[in-house]
Amino acid sequence: MAYKKGQLSTTFYVSLVIFIGIIAYIAFQLFQIVPASSETTKEESVRIEAYQLSELLINDIGDPLNWETLSPGDINRTGLSDPTKNITNYLSRTKVDRFNALCASDYSLIKSKLDILHEAGFTVIEHSPAGDIVNACKSTTAKRTSFNISRTVLIAGTSYPTEIIVEVWR
Repeated sequence: MAYKKGQLSTTFYVSLVIFIGIIAYIAFQLFQIVPASSETTKEESVRIEAYQLSELLINDIGDPLNWETLSPGDINRTGLSDPTKNITNYLSRTKVDRFNALCASDYSLIKSKLDILHEAGFTVIEHSPAGDIVNACKSTTAKRTSFNISRTVLIAGTSYPTEIIVEVWR
């Protein structure tokens, strides 16, 4: 079959339409995947931040070591770990009490001392046969993407577990 110069066959046009269709299909699929992946990444970053915050709060002694006895302006970082013991998830009674008091009176102070960029909430639930003692403080900002971490700890001088819940949201 002989072609004249400047003429294209119908096979070329059919191939071109199929090629453009495949490219359009792939582009459409990518546009559906990227937003879902982006949202998953945001959720995962909130989860990571909540875990890191709970780890800092529970297993750090704070700065300075005796921050619970100082005025709020002298506190660099709050941490609830008992400095007399070197035990994971073992908290100081005085530090927990001071943290609860500061959190109830000045949430923004706790937020700044823990260097929290986003909004967060803290709940300390002390379990006992007489009943649970619940201390909570959190931002009043409306929640969007959020995640919470619940950690079980022991407070010095008690024999019942305490639950610390850290929630972070954006």
